[in-house]
Amino acid sequence: MFCLTAAVLVIAHLTAAVPTFNDASRVSSLQSAALDEISGLAASRIHDGILYGMNDHTSSTVENKVYAIDANTGVLKATLTIRGATNWDWEDIAVGPCPDSGSCIYIGDIGSHNGISQNTVYRVKEPATLEDKAIAYLDKLQYRWSEPESECLMVDPAGNAYIVSRVQGGQGLMAKLPSFGWGGQPADLTVTSRLSTSTAHYDPLGCDISPDGKAVLIKARDDIYYYSVPDGDYVGAVTGKATTVTYDQKEIFGESVAWTTKGDGYYTVGEGLYKPIYLYSAVGTVVVG
Repeated sequence: MFCLTAAVLVIAHLTAAVPTFNDASRVSSLQSAALDEISGLAASRIHDGILYGMNDHTSSTVENKVYAIDANTGVLKATLTIRGATNWDWEDIAVGPCPDSGSCIYIGDIGSHNGISQNTVYRVKEPATLEDKAIAYLDKLQYRWSEPESECLMVDPAGNAYIVSRVQGGQGLMAKLPSFGWGGQPADLTVTSRLSTSTAHYDPLGCDISPDGKAVLIKARDDIYYYSVPDGDYVGAVTGKATTVTYDQKEIFGESVAWTTKGDGYYTVGEGLYKPIYLYSAVGTVVVG
C-alpha cells in the first residue's frame, strides 16, 4: 500500500493540467503604419483589451516608443515615448508588477544589431490614461552573460524578469535576471538552464508568463510551447516536458506571443504592415505527463 501511494504521489507530481486552445480567431488587424515591425506583445493589466508592442531595429523608423494597441480593433490608442531610453534592438516586452506598487511595462533591449547587444531591460510605469506622451523609465537592469542575443523577455507575478537566448536549434539558455541589478552595475547571470525543446530554426522568438504565474509560453518559428510551472521555478520548469499548443496561423515573421489579461488565451501578431492580430482562446484542459 505504501509503495502504491508513493507511486501515485510521484505521478501526480509529474503531471499537470494543460489547457487546450481553439484555432486562431482573427480579432483585428493593425491599423497604423507605425506598427511595421512588432517584435513583442504584452497585455495591459489596467486597461482592458490593450496590448503593448514595440518595433525592433528592422523597422523603417527605430524609435524609443511603446505602442498601446486596441486588440479588438487594431487601432493605435497611444504612443508612449520612453524618455532616456535607446532602442538599439528592442525585441520583447512584458507586463508585471512595479517594485513599489502598480503595474509596469518591461522593455527588452536584448537583441543583436551589428553583432552587438545592449543586454538591457527597462522598467516603465503603466500610464493611468492612454494618450500620446513621454514617460521616463523608472530604472533599468543591465547584465552580462555568455549568449550573443535574446528575443524573449517575461516577468513573473513577483516581478522577477527572465530572458531566453535565441540559438540555432531552439534550445536557448534561460536566465533569471537578479533583482539586485536594477539601477546598479551590470550583473552576471548565474541562474540558468537550457530549454528542453529543439527546433529546426533560429529560436525562440518570444515568450510570456501567464498572469497567475502557473504557465509559460515559448514561441518558436513554427510552434508555440507550453510549460506548466506549479511551484514558481521557471528556470527549472523549462528543462521538463513541453506541450505544443495551437498555432494554426503561422506568421512567416511572427515574433510575438502574449497571454490575455485573464490568462484564458494568447495573442500573436506577425511583423509587417497591417498584420492580423490572432487570439487563441482556451477551451478546456487535458492531463499530460
